[in-house]
Amino acid sequence: MTFRILNNRRKIAIVSISILSVLLVCIWAIKIRDTNSKAYNVREEIYDSNDYVALNGNYFFEAIEKTDGYSIKLNSVEIEDYDTFYNSYNREAPSYNGVSPKHIVMINVTVKNDSNTDGCLPFKGFGIYNGALYIPIDFEALNMIDPKINGSSVLQLKENSEVTLSFPFSAMPLDEAVNSNKLNDVLENEDLYLCVCEFPVRKLILIRK
Repeated sequence: MTFRILNNRRKIAIVSISILSVLLVCIWAIKIRDTNSKAYNVREEIYDSNDYVALNGNYFFEAIEKTDGYSIKLNSVEIEDYDTFYNSYNREAPSYNGVSPKHIVMINVTVKNDSNTDGCLPFKGFGIYNGALYIPIDFEALNMIDPKINGSSVLQLKENSEVTLSFPFSAMPLDEAVNSNKLNDVLENEDLYLCVCEFPVRKLILIRK
């Protein structure tokens, strides 16, 4: 008789745990669906290199960048040998674990500010993209090109003014997961895009067709 009572209790416990598990899974699924329904969807726009791309308040990191009035035009792009580029400044090309890039991508842009008195452009957000491939600004090269940068990564123009700047980009293969041959093939032969803002609209300038 005692054995049967113990079995019944165990059955009740197992059923209760099963019901609780199902409820927890349902709550988790509902929460995931609710989170996904509120996910921030980024719209993407692609522009030709001949056009000024108006930022229209879009930003890289925070809305307080206030980019209304700022616009960017891609003037030119050159792909140069990484070692030769550094040697032209009497500098030895940096390497990491004995590995250095083959190329450095030099992009020249004009940035205009029409009537903006308190905005800025954090150009540290600039990046070259090809699908999942991301190539950042080479800040060591940038400070070498223009010592006035002095480690800054934010551009703030006076209202109704413009400036033309060159930015170097390089991708450093740090481990075996990065296929340097594929990377160099992309840089030499495939479409590249310069990202000039991320949110709410991600704006890309086609570098090369």
